Amino acid sequence: MFISCECPRGGIGRRDGFKIRCLNGRVSSSLTEGTIPFVLDLSSYVPIVACIDAIVGAWYKLKIDRVSRLEKIMKKPGKIRRIATAISKLLKDKEDTTQVFVILEALAGKSVERSFKRFKKSPHATKILSAEKPLMSYLKDREWLASLPEGSLGQAYYKFTEVEQITADGLVEASEQGRTLDIDLPPQAIVYQERQRDAHDLWHVVTGYGRDPLGELALLAVTWRQTGNIGFLLIIGVGYRVIGKAAPGLKIGRVLREGFRTGAKAQWLPAADWETLLTRPLSEVRETLTMPAPEHYRQTVQKIPELQTPGFVAAE
Repeated sequence: MFISCECPRGGIGRRDGFKIRCLNGRVSSSLTEGTIPFVLDLSSYVPIVACIDAIVGAWYKLKIDRVSRLEKIMKKPGKIRRIATAISKLLKDKEDTTQVFVILEALAGKSVERSFKRFKKSPHATKILSAEKPLMSYLKDREWLASLPEGSLGQAYYKFTEVEQITADGLVEASEQGRTLDIDLPPQAIVYQERQRDAHDLWHVVTGYGRDPLGELALLAVTWRQTGNIGFLLIIGVGYRVIGKAAPGLKIGRVLREGFRTGAKAQWLPAADWETLLTRPLSEVRETLTMPAPEHYRQTVQKIPELQTPGFVAAE
C-alpha cells in the first residue's frame, strides 16, 4: 500500500511529475481519485508533493537506504502537518530559518544520537567537551578574529560574516524557536548539537559555498552526507523545485551532486577542532579536511550576477 494520502479531485498523474515511494518497495507515478492509502490531503499541502518527488528521485539516484524512516514518519499525521506548515512558511520567506529547524527536528530520528556516538570516538572529543570556552565564544570575539593572520580560516570567517552582515549567534534564536519537541538528550549531546549549529558558517567558508540560494542548497547536500538527518533532503527538495522554476536553465542537479560527493569524500566535519583550525591558513585547513574546490558551483554562480552575494567572493 501507499504511504497515506488522499488524492485531490482528478487524481495525481505522471503529467504532474508526481512520484511517491510505496511501502512495498515500488514507486508509483500516479494515484487515482478516491484512492485513500494515507493521511495527508495533498490538495491542502500541495508543496509537499513536489518535495516528495524531488526527494524520491534523489534517493534512487544516490541509492540511499533511509526510505524506511520517512515511511514511519508519514504514518504520523500531526508531524506531517507540522512539517508541511514549516515548508509553506519557508516558501513564503526563505530567510525564516526557524522553519528549517522545525523540519530538521521533526525528521532527525536518531541521527543526533548516532552522530554524537561517533563524535565521542574522535581524537578531539574529550578536549572539546571539557573546554571552558565553547566554540561560540571564539566566533563572537570579533577583535580576536580580525587580529588573526591574513589568509587564515579565522580571518576568512571574519570577512565572510562582515560582508554578509551576519553574527555568530544568529542561528541561536531560530533554533530555539524551532524546537517543538521535548527531546531527551544527555547534556554533552546538547553541547555537541549546539556546536554543530554554531559551526554552520565555518562550513560555508571551508567548503567555499556562499549564502546565495544555490550555495545554501549545496552546503545542505554536504551536511546531509555528513550528518544523516533526512530533513536536509526535504529542504533540498523544496529548494530544488523553487530554484528550478525561477531559473529553468540553471544546472542545479550538477551542483547538488558535487555537494553530495564533497560531503562523502571530506573528513568528518562535526569532529573538527575548529578552535585550533581558526588560526591556520585556510588552504591548509581545506587540505587537512580533504575539501575539494566547488568548481561546478562557482562556474554556475559566476555566470549569474544575481546569485553573487558579498560572501561569494569572501568564501572563495
